[in-house]
Amino acid sequence: MSYIPDLDASVGAMIYSALDVPFTEEMLLKWESSEALDALRFYRKMVVEEELTPPHGFDGYLDAYYGGKLAALQAQSSRGVWGQLAFGTETVRTSKIPTYTQGSGAGTAFWGNCTGLLTGAPYPQEAMDYLIYTMGPQNTGFQKTVIKTGKTPVYESAYRDIISSDPQFRTYQWMVEMRNEVDRSYPRPFNNYFAIQDTFYRKYIVQYTEPDSTMTAEECAQLILKDAREEIAKQVL
Repeated sequence: MSYIPDLDASVGAMIYSALDVPFTEEMLLKWESSEALDALRFYRKMVVEEELTPPHGFDGYLDAYYGGKLAALQAQSSRGVWGQLAFGTETVRTSKIPTYTQGSGAGTAFWGNCTGLLTGAPYPQEAMDYLIYTMGPQNTGFQKTVIKTGKTPVYESAYRDIISSDPQFRTYQWMVEMRNEVDRSYPRPFNNYFAIQDTFYRKYIVQYTEPDSTMTAEECAQLILKDAREEIAKQVL
């Protein structure tokens, strides 16, 4: 198996699956919680002790995935569709990650692929009308294209009228369950703090999973928090 380097699809997803509220008042992940520390320990066990993954948990994962060398890949849900395109719909399936305890957690981390208009842009209303026309729920052709790329759609009508009703989209039934996960998922704070944590997580998870590393889960968590706080403090509104 393999993870990928992204925080939100690896240890971050495990933290989400364990805690009903995965963020502190600082709007950072609860790295010091027993659940987060257990997630780090579990990750290291899979990588270093059990040797079930590539080095560091993810080195060369993409080539290994498309080379048919992985039994499982913990990644964004769209990667399952990409695998189906490569190996066939009967060979690859997408499923939720296990939870820390049965029924625990806040779903998992989700984000939206968004389009915005710049302040002062020329013809803003015309641009907005175009976006609504192109990406709105009435444009089923666009919604079907979104689904086929492996991205779960925004609109309830897409689940009702396409995924659940069109036989040609039966292989995307897993998206319905993912939509239910979105409903119960704890919203990520609307800032760049998660991205900052991701930067330092990618740095320290490598050091933490070196075979000869003596770094503990507590030390790894503290280093991520320390560097994230220092980086956040540099920001000026």
